[in-house]
Amino acid sequence: LPLTGTAYALLEPLPSRYLNSTTACYGTTSRALGVMAAALGRHEDAARHFERAIAMEERIGAAAFLARTRLDFARALQPIDPGRARALAVEVLATARRLGLAGLLAGATELARDDLTFREREIAELAATGLANREIAGRLHISERTVETHVRNALAKLGVGNRTQLGARLRGGSQCRH
Repeated sequence: LPLTGTAYALLEPLPSRYLNSTTACYGTTSRALGVMAAALGRHEDAARHFERAIAMEERIGAAAFLARTRLDFARALQPIDPGRARALAVEVLATARRLGLAGLLAGATELARDDLTFREREIAELAATGLANREIAGRLHISERTVETHVRNALAKLGVGNRTQLGARLRGGSQCRH
């Protein structure tokens, strides 16, 4: 990481630039600074750089570079804010599919993944609001036993012991797969 720190210090005065050469374009300097700051454990600096890079890429309409920046930001956020990381990854998925960006698609798919099915998440969210299994069953037109099974599965998959913890975990950013 000493080399990363040196590169960061050299590049830090140039956050509003774009990295281009005669043969390639690399996006904003701010994205590179965000990646380096994240590697150095400087999370607030990383977020500031990524947010600046996103604004710059949006302003010039550089969809592919914007998706790359969002994916890098999502990777940096994953350990500290998985909910926000997932939201960014979902945005990247849409762009990567539209533009056929296979490399970004693979990375975003991994970050957007979760162990809960759509139905488990739906029921877990209702359970976390304090609704009883019978009320959930009535709303969703399913059996109370099915609700019990989905709640039990969600608790186990998310590693929590009760509905209060379930609500906290869901608000903290666990994702779902369909």
